[in-house]
Amino acid sequence: MVHFLRGFIFFLKLSIIAALGVLLAQYPGEAHLTWFGYQVDMSVGLLLAAILLSVAAILLLAGAWRSLWRLPVIWAEQRKMRRTRKGQAALIEGISAIAAGEFSEARRLAKRAVTLNAQQPLNLLLSAQSAYMSGKFEEANAYFLQMTKHQETTFLGLRGQVLHARHTNNWEQMRHLLQEAMNNRPKSPWVLQQLLELDLRLGSFDKASMIVEQMQLRQLITKPESRRRQALIHWMKAEAAEMAGDENLFVQTAASAHFEAPEISTIAVRLANHYHKIGKSSKAQKTLIGGYAHCPHPDFADQLLVLNTDVSPLDHYREIEKLVEGAPNHPESLYILARAAKAAKLWGQSRHYLTLLKGILYSQRVCRLMAELEEAENPHQTNQSHEWWERAATAPSDPAWVCKSCHTTTPIWHPICPSCEGFDQIAWSSPATPTMTNHQEVTPLLG
Repeated sequence: MVHFLRGFIFFLKLSIIAALGVLLAQYPGEAHLTWFGYQVDMSVGLLLAAILLSVAAILLLAGAWRSLWRLPVIWAEQRKMRRTRKGQAALIEGISAIAAGEFSEARRLAKRAVTLNAQQPLNLLLSAQSAYMSGKFEEANAYFLQMTKHQETTFLGLRGQVLHARHTNNWEQMRHLLQEAMNNRPKSPWVLQQLLELDLRLGSFDKASMIVEQMQLRQLITKPESRRRQALIHWMKAEAAEMAGDENLFVQTAASAHFEAPEISTIAVRLANHYHKIGKSSKAQKTLIGGYAHCPHPDFADQLLVLNTDVSPLDHYREIEKLVEGAPNHPESLYILARAAKAAKLWGQSRHYLTLLKGILYSQRVCRLMAELEEAENPHQTNQSHEWWERAATAPSDPAWVCKSCHTTTPIWHPICPSCEGFDQIAWSSPATPTMTNHQEVTPLLG
């Protein structure tokens, strides 16, 4: 329809021009013009043509003058665009330099980006990031503060200030900044997670529990995740009660933690150990058997041996058989059965479990146990044991408590990683990557 109207209007204009041309041809008329004593005689058509040419010439000269007049402005705009493009290129190169670990180069590019395009708020991000990674924390914090003055980078600036406050152990300022960040981004899971970890650090377990409830209500975590986090909070509260000598509160909160998260082996083992200390051995054994069914782990077998120190190795093996009834084919079950069978001198049984275990989870501990079995069963034949000891040196690493965030191996489980301070990150698994002896803090904003 639009194309039809345009065609119709064009055809109408063309018809009007043609009609005027025909009219002037039929009635040419004459025009007389006197100018400074000169008289000019011409037809009306020629006069109209001259007028049209004069108007066109005036418009052309006006356009040329306007272009000439705007030439400095156009040149300035083009120069500004070139500087902006160069500034953006420096910004991108600076971010790439940070990703490559070239922090001095990133700082140089940040200064270049600011010089070329001072109005770009992301330049502050690059400057803050490069300064932070170069160890200039106060300088980085100054950039973070400037970022909060720009609407586009307010949250990034607050996040940087939060991490700086955590780095300097300024917990009150950290809480204040997190409240500001929540006002800026009410649905941010990161802010709630930081508040949760801060409350746990300060021992504000009730506040931490309320934050977990908020996260569940906002559908940031599922109900099972919320249940597990509440269990971890209860456990940390139990540990604090144990350190304070409040046994009743310890039992109450540890039992709640075990009920909400029976899959956490350390909680079950520690609770069983406490029951044993206060003379509730039957309840301790029941806790171990129930906990092992949810999460098999060698610590259960070690704690079971503590409960029954006077039993013979053969009786201990039978107790282990009862313990693993809830998960008889689990690799940890096969391992502790093989270990207990070797101690009871049940060579065939131990070898059987180790053979099964080699096909499921071959590791250094399997090789070591095979070597010990060969030495115990065949003390005069050392070739087999030496071979297994050599295999142990090159076999895959044993399962251990490994942080899923920083990959650091820790000797015991804890709700908070002692290296990266990540909450609920430690799990029993085989280390897949080389562990770090010292925690390397990640980049604050770009990583």
